[in-house]
Amino acid sequence: MSDFSSEKGTQQTLQKSDLSYKMPYETLEEAARSRKLEETKRQLSQSGFYYGQFSHDQSVELLKNSKIGTFIVRNSSSIVAPFTISLQTCQGPTSLRIHYQAGKFFTDVSENSLNDKMVKFDSLFDLINCFKNRGFQWSLKSVKCAGYLVLMDQNGKIYPKLFLHLPFKKVPSSLMHLARLAVNTNHNSQEIPKLQIPTSLKKYLQAYPHSV
Repeated sequence: MSDFSSEKGTQQTLQKSDLSYKMPYETLEEAARSRKLEETKRQLSQSGFYYGQFSHDQSVELLKNSKIGTFIVRNSSSIVAPFTISLQTCQGPTSLRIHYQAGKFFTDVSENSLNDKMVKFDSLFDLINCFKNRGFQWSLKSVKCAGYLVLMDQNGKIYPKLFLHLPFKKVPSSLMHLARLAVNTNHNSQEIPKLQIPTSLKKYLQAYPHSV
């Protein structure tokens, strides 16, 4: 009887050991995702164009009289996409969900077969800057893929037909933030630590290393 109990106890110990061996990998992946999205939200909160829990109807009302290319970022109502970019187009306001998977941000496509070919970005701000670069988009060719009209580069990577121009900010940016945007426009993140400026200013620039 004691042998049976001992064997059963050993099996339970092994099973628990198994679980403790596998769980950290899942936990680490989830933790990394959580940290990335929280940091993205922190930086978005300084941008002036992040509207958080803003609905589709509210974004339509906000953007309906704006110029083409005016955009905001808000939280997505979808569980598979953390953010949504709402923007004004020639056909009126629309919204595009932004997915985050395996450390990359990419735009939503209804056709899953296009996901592997869809261009992906290290940050949401990289994605925004790409679609603000009108000259870059002109270098791409327009193709029809799986029934969708998209843009494609020479490597076969797919870009949605998305034109972003200016963000619709909640309030005017402070002079300090405008100065930060100007510095970030002319210096990349690797150059900031080398600038001959006070450490406090370097930290301020590094807290929002973007030009939009």
